[in-house]
Amino acid sequence: LAQYKIANGSMQLAEAHHLPLYAALAARPDVQYVPGGATMNSMRVTAWLTDPEHVSYIGAIGDDEFGRVLLAELRRARIDAHMQIKPGIATGTCAVLLVDKERTMVTNLGAARECDMDHLKSGDVAGVIDRTTIVYFAGYFLNLTTVPKGHLHLAQLCQKSNKLLCVNLSAPFLINVFGDSLMRIFPYIDYLFGNREEALCFGQSRGWTDMSVEEVAQATQALPRADGERQRVVVFMQGADPTVVATAAGVAT
Repeated sequence: LAQYKIANGSMQLAEAHHLPLYAALAARPDVQYVPGGATMNSMRVTAWLTDPEHVSYIGAIGDDEFGRVLLAELRRARIDAHMQIKPGIATGTCAVLLVDKERTMVTNLGAARECDMDHLKSGDVAGVIDRTTIVYFAGYFLNLTTVPKGHLHLAQLCQKSNKLLCVNLSAPFLINVFGDSLMRIFPYIDYLFGNREEALCFGQSRGWTDMSVEEVAQATQALPRADGERQRVVVFMQGADPTVVATAAGVAT
């Protein structure tokens, strides 16, 4: 951790000095590869709980071995995958380091950042979005380089088409770095997910510095919506502690 200037237990995007870490891990005899990340895993679980034919996944990968591993995993889960192939750009990877029972994550988004508007508006993908009733994406979607307003495009489309928009805060640093982009889509969010650290970070970003997780959840639920027909639901998980759920009726755990 010290070699790559990484704080134990942190979650962060990879910077230039982190990139050698991936080759170093790949060279270890005890390295393990797990398809992901969190959004793909959520879709795999959704397909397992419901009908895989009702689950689609949209994104971008590189023309490399990691990209082929992800495609194979999606096929194995019978998920309808619509992946844009980005030659010359590595598939996104996340280094997960376990030290003293703490999990540290360093994410290199790679090709995942390069999913562009042409892909989102292409015939097959546009058809999938048109047919769906629920759209879910993680906070990392706010970091697309080629579609800086892709998240807003989808959010507004959800409102116009009466689709549920579900968003996961994903990591505190995303709230800090992309807070303006997050707030632009906030009026369209129907379901917001996060953990305790993300909840408190979001509260601090709004100036709610002395609030508990329950109070942040209730204040977040009450933030203005683009329409008044549906009430937002906020879900903050707390590990082994009770999950906090805020609705218009109040907070429950």
